[in-house]
Amino acid sequence: MANLLVTYDGPYKVESQVEVEDILSLIHARGSYSAPFTEGIFKLVVEENPRRVIGRLQFLMSLEPEKFRFTRSWVPVDRWCRSDLEQISDAVTEMGEEIGDDESWKIVLRRDECPGINTGKLIDILSHSVFKPRSSLVYPQKIILVHIAGMETALSLLAPEDMLEVGDVPGVPGEDGVQISLQ
Repeated sequence: MANLLVTYDGPYKVESQVEVEDILSLIHARGSYSAPFTEGIFKLVVEENPRRVIGRLQFLMSLEPEKFRFTRSWVPVDRWCRSDLEQISDAVTEMGEEIGDDESWKIVLRRDECPGINTGKLIDILSHSVFKPRSSLVYPQKIILVHIAGMETALSLLAPEDMLEVGDVPGVPGEDGVQISLQ
């Protein structure tokens, strides 16, 4: 099962795929693509801990940001579930239990190709699924990332440094997905 999600600009699939392969080669990481494919997302299976891969990606980004022209985010995946409200909510509740009462947190929701999901209802359910007192949209210590990708949903419990968000590169349009942060 895929353990690393890479988002890219939809019209630049071929260029993004070449970029992913070049970058993984530069940081000496082995990975393969996992099906099914969703427009704008590569699901990768990397052979080592994906958080270590992210650390090396961040280092490469600090040295050579121009290497990241077409990819938009690189995020480890902790678990997968079907894209239905009950399974997503249950998974978020379980992840919320791993957040300490003294830790600040937020939820980030991303959606791609998910026509059967009512966004408003999902936002309401997810915002009430984490029973921890310290939400923070600005400086969270933990991030629950929910990325709905067609019939599957990737979920991760991350520290901010566990993911790589690539800023917009001049001349290349931004990400097509929706990103909503919740308390």
